[in-house]
Amino acid sequence: MESIQISKGAGSVVQGYESMTGQINVELKKTVDEDKLFINGYFNEAYRSELNFYTHKDVSPMFKTALMGHYSLYPTEHDRNGDGFMDMPKGSLLTLLNRWDYHNSKSGLEGQLIAQWVQDRKEGGQVSHDGDTHDLYRTPIDGDRIQVYAKAGYIFPKKRYNSIGTQWGYTRHIQDATIGHTLYDAAQTSLYGNWLYQSIIGDSRHKYITGISFRYEDYKEQLITDHYDFREIVPGAFFEYTYIPHDKLTVVGGVRLDHHNLYGWLLNPRLHLRYAPDETTVFRLSAGSGMRTPLPIAENLGWLASSRDWTIGQPGQTANNYPYNGLEMEKAWNFGASVTKEFTIDYRSGLVSVDFFHTRFTNRAIADLDISPQQLWIYNLDGQSFANTFQAEAQYEILKRVDLKVAYKLQDAKIDYKDRGLREQIFTPDSRFFVNVSYVSSVATYKGYWRFSITAHNTGTQRIPDTYSNPEAFQIASQSPDYWLFNGQITRVFNKKFEVYAGAENIGNYKQSPVIIDAEEPHGDYFDAGLIWGPIFGREWYVGFRYSLK
Repeated sequence: MESIQISKGAGSVVQGYESMTGQINVELKKTVDEDKLFINGYFNEAYRSELNFYTHKDVSPMFKTALMGHYSLYPTEHDRNGDGFMDMPKGSLLTLLNRWDYHNSKSGLEGQLIAQWVQDRKEGGQVSHDGDTHDLYRTPIDGDRIQVYAKAGYIFPKKRYNSIGTQWGYTRHIQDATIGHTLYDAAQTSLYGNWLYQSIIGDSRHKYITGISFRYEDYKEQLITDHYDFREIVPGAFFEYTYIPHDKLTVVGGVRLDHHNLYGWLLNPRLHLRYAPDETTVFRLSAGSGMRTPLPIAENLGWLASSRDWTIGQPGQTANNYPYNGLEMEKAWNFGASVTKEFTIDYRSGLVSVDFFHTRFTNRAIADLDISPQQLWIYNLDGQSFANTFQAEAQYEILKRVDLKVAYKLQDAKIDYKDRGLREQIFTPDSRFFVNVSYVSSVATYKGYWRFSITAHNTGTQRIPDTYSNPEAFQIASQSPDYWLFNGQITRVFNKKFEVYAGAENIGNYKQSPVIIDAEEPHGDYFDAGLIWGPIFGREWYVGFRYSLK
């Protein structure tokens, strides 16, 4: 990948009705990348090996193509803490992606086509002895995915502010899993289309994007003997207006209306404001709503590795034809504000940013593990659910070629659990602290230089589901401790083509303990391998290389 962009708060109405708290855009390497060939190899202490490659070719002046691939292998079982279970699953992951770009500056036409295939094979559970897996508690999970994405656009030659475009995607995902004696099979077929028109009203101070969309989802799930099959058919329309009276102010307001075949009409308004009083300061405000269909089994799959009996919705109830025994659509409002300030001290630049976001759910699918250590209930929210998030970060070149990054996040997330009232959301750290120091030995002349980086990360306390009704030997604390993780990396750049790197994750060798409740009886009444709040494997060294051909 080339970069990752993260937007906080409610997203643009152009992208759909689901964005509640932000969006992540993964930008892949383009067909015009300066690297004609790029190869990255990796090997670590756990015997994980990885190979990534990228190459591109100009087929014609208008057509370019790129081929990318990834293969990783975890061939070995590891049990450092001696509880009889693998610290991490073994398996392999293979991904191939082909990208085609078309650009015709004379006609104003451009387009893109991406096809990707993923094969994922993993297996965890009890460690074997001499390869014998008979009667062991194992968790094989196989996943296969085919995804095709395309977009095309046309810019009117005589009206450069006018354009039309279309985006569409197809995904087929199949997953087969057996967690101990529990069977879970799933298949999803997705089809998405988006048609857009962009223009101005009068002059370039008033811009707008409008269009229609269509979404089709076909879900088929089997949990043991229960089947959960349903389809989503969602046509929609949207309108987004941008007002830019001058360089300092930008106001973006949008609304979209969708019709869901199961949940009816969905109305989502969103508003974004950006104000820059000078070239170094930016204020942002955002507000909006988002909705999504809960997928309670896929989203809580880890809890199958326990003795818990699942109760989803109200068995036997199909209220309003809602899937999963009457589970309603999740709905939330998000409000946020941020300020970013760039500065220069002693000829060295820096940046400070502060933001606060409040998310309030009007409905939510609650995964409740507090009712009993032997049960998991998933039901509609009846009461409050909210999250307040404050984050501050700073970047500064403290010395020549020495960069410092510091970030702190404070989070208060609470849910009204049935019969227990308002409580902290489980496995949600109340705070996080991050600091990174990086150093480059000299200006990058490609005659050879060093890069150094060290990171410290503190994770705050997390609430753990109640286990007090278990026998004393199978009870654990209700709160996890806060803990530090330290990572470091050294890179030697030899020339424009070749560099090697080495590093370590979790240098302090911090590990959660205990990891599994009643690990000796995985089919017993108290077994639970899902209460994970920290690292399990411990310290992990790695080495690797990067090769590029310009």
